[in-house]
Amino acid sequence: MANSTTVNVFHHVNPQFTLERRMHNFGKRLTSILDKSPITITDIAKALGVSRQAVYKWIKFGGITDDNTNKLAELLEVNPAWLRFGIDGPSVRNRENDSSDKWDIARGALIERLIKSEHSLRVTHDIAKVATWEYSLANDRVTFSDRMQRHFGLPLANEQPYSRKQFLELIHPDDREAFKKNLVDLILGAPENQSEIRLILPDESILWATAWTIRNEDANHQCLGLFGALQNITDRKQAECALRMSQQNLVEAQRIAHLGSWEWTIADDTARWSDEMYRIFGVEKEHYTPSYPSFLNMLEPTDRDDLIQCLGNPRNSNDNEKTRREFQIKTQDGCVKYIQIDGIIHCDKFGTPVRMVGSVLDITKRKISELELTQNKHWLQQIKDTLPIAISVSNSQGVILDCNPYGAALFGYTAPEEAIGRLAFEHYADTEDRTRLTETLKSGIVTDHHVLLKRLDGAFFWGAVSASMIIENNEERIFVAIKDITLEKRIKNALKESERRYRSLFELNPNAVFVETIAGEILDCNNRACDMYGYTKDEFMNLNVRDLIPKEIAAQFDEIITDLMENGGFQIQATQIRKDGSTFTAEINTSLFYIEETPNVTVTVTALDVP
Repeated sequence: MANSTTVNVFHHVNPQFTLERRMHNFGKRLTSILDKSPITITDIAKALGVSRQAVYKWIKFGGITDDNTNKLAELLEVNPAWLRFGIDGPSVRNRENDSSDKWDIARGALIERLIKSEHSLRVTHDIAKVATWEYSLANDRVTFSDRMQRHFGLPLANEQPYSRKQFLELIHPDDREAFKKNLVDLILGAPENQSEIRLILPDESILWATAWTIRNEDANHQCLGLFGALQNITDRKQAECALRMSQQNLVEAQRIAHLGSWEWTIADDTARWSDEMYRIFGVEKEHYTPSYPSFLNMLEPTDRDDLIQCLGNPRNSNDNEKTRREFQIKTQDGCVKYIQIDGIIHCDKFGTPVRMVGSVLDITKRKISELELTQNKHWLQQIKDTLPIAISVSNSQGVILDCNPYGAALFGYTAPEEAIGRLAFEHYADTEDRTRLTETLKSGIVTDHHVLLKRLDGAFFWGAVSASMIIENNEERIFVAIKDITLEKRIKNALKESERRYRSLFELNPNAVFVETIAGEILDCNNRACDMYGYTKDEFMNLNVRDLIPKEIAAQFDEIITDLMENGGFQIQATQIRKDGSTFTAEINTSLFYIEETPNVTVTVTALDVP
């Protein structure tokens, strides 16, 4: 059974159905007169100044103008309103019983009312984008009103009526079977039907329409066909589609951003949440009813009191009053989250708060990052304050902005605050070193650059400087770390002097001396060894001790090394082999020493049979 909306729509469009049906029956009325009259189609064409084809078209399809209707009625001596619309009344004027003036006045008034009614219906249908159609069971044809072309772009079926099959082919395949079933149900007795369908136009574009259909019955309630109306709702459907897409995009955007929206109606304490709100708070939409009290209960107790104090009593708030706070919540599954709540009050025209709308942003990741950053800053501060390296920050002009306690003490200050505001240039023995350091930083990082520095009391010391340039608040900052390497420099210088002396003694030794590994690989030798064995120094470095002794002794090398490791050294006489293959007897003295826990051997060779 159709709903009330459908019935009301048909009450509106039925007059148009009736009017157009009567206009379509114009040909029947004209034919009935010509069958009884000596006037022929040729006579009508001549009298009205039209072609015979035009008259045939009127008989078959109607469509005659008001002016031609009046002329034709005058020629046939019939009521023009009856001829065109089939309005109840005499078809032929009774000149004996009615004066011509009364007839013309009554006829004109009737035609005027019909034309106004027709015009009003057409305007209404144009506003609503409604077009009508009629299906005849007798000839299985469908005819359209002229509005079908205007509102749907379909050719007028009056010029070339559609068959039932052609008409159904206009319906989208996905809607066709259901629409066809509705038509069959109507023919079989259903009173009326309403549905939404899609039409496929000749250019293959698709339009949406609301379709209303009713039965066309005779006096005995036998079905003669169907009357239908189509309302173009494409704009509405496109708007609905755009709205759905917008809503889907909003939901997706909220999901991605973890941003939920909410609305609270103050009067009845009801709330509406977006889907993301339920996800943020970890509750199921089907089992949770949002409200202001239930929302408060989901907060931590301390945050709950803070929110109440922040919002105060919403019923006493001002229009457009805004608030923003951050809170910690604990979801039902025990997960701890951080949220940012934004809200705004809306009042009615009397200034009474009526609703509050806002959003909840899941800031858990950001908050955890902030907490970690704070913790890292604390740790870095601890490291900076306890690290035995001078750390300072200065601007591009060289003004010291910050330094750690060790750095202050290293340069002779009593506290870091005393160093702040001083010029870093003051602590370079050569101020050009600071300038060169700044220029180098523009192209990269400076690492372990040795510079002579100066304390407040004028004492000099060596520092290993590492520096980088950073941008803070759109300004250049130079971050410098300085290690006091004065003692290290002294030790290295002393070591170099010791190495120089060792090398002198090593080279001046009258005996052949070389250093080897436990495996027998020669690491170093003096010039006397080169002379004694006949090798250059480069050749000596590629030898193994086994190359300098006979094979029978080389076979016992592992035993000799084992004895060396146990006793720390030994002294023996042994035959040695020169580069040219000649041999000589020598006294061999060995001693074991370690370099970074790696055992090495010093070998001193004294030739016994060489002058």
